[in-house]
Amino acid sequence: MSIEGLSKISIYEPVSKTVAQFNQVRAEGQLNISPAEADADADGSIPYGGDISELEAVIYDLGAAEDQVKAWMQANTPVAAVGLGLQVNFLWQDTARFRIIRPNFFASGQRRRATITANREGGIHKIDHRMNLLSRDDLLETPSANVKRLIFPVEGATLTLSRDFSGADANVTLRALDSAGVELASAAGSAADPRTVAALTLPAATWHVEADLGQAGGQPALRSDGVGEYVGE
Repeated sequence: MSIEGLSKISIYEPVSKTVAQFNQVRAEGQLNISPAEADADADGSIPYGGDISELEAVIYDLGAAEDQVKAWMQANTPVAAVGLGLQVNFLWQDTARFRIIRPNFFASGQRRRATITANREGGIHKIDHRMNLLSRDDLLETPSANVKRLIFPVEGATLTLSRDFSGADANVTLRALDSAGVELASAAGSAADPRTVAALTLPAATWHVEADLGQAGGQPALRSDGVGEYVGE
């Protein structure tokens, strides 16, 4: 799938919680998720053989982040990634060995760039592209009732949390937490018709994004396009 409007990519090492963020990214990236090939059954039907996930993105801001990803590549360190899109974001939570490659060209006027790729095969992957970052439960942590957390270490990303309410409880809170769980910033949404909305721009050192929904239900949505409407994908 093509991810339109891709603007930022963060590659992170989940043990040390080190992040390499790229802020100059080609607007169109590719994340393809497909079933692996398997031998056909006796009736000719083809069983599910696990997922195949492939990522490719082009980055232009070469420097410390590139050096970090290259160091992980050379050490064969498995890492994960998230990507901020105009409407669709990608979440690559299963670790893999990412590669970063510079093309060999010397033409004048060519913009310096590198390509990031990753591949993973087998099993059910915690890898997806989402408009609503709260719409797939196995990608989320649930530290308490009606609170959901997502690893999303993307400084400068603006996210919008919304949900429907009925009755007196009409509050949602969106928080940015660092890797130790300390709150860095927050935004609260008050009653609105028909949905309650909170928007937050993530500060430096953000690791988790935490959505406090106040109560169960209400079709919660966490989006990057500034829209406070529910989508299920």
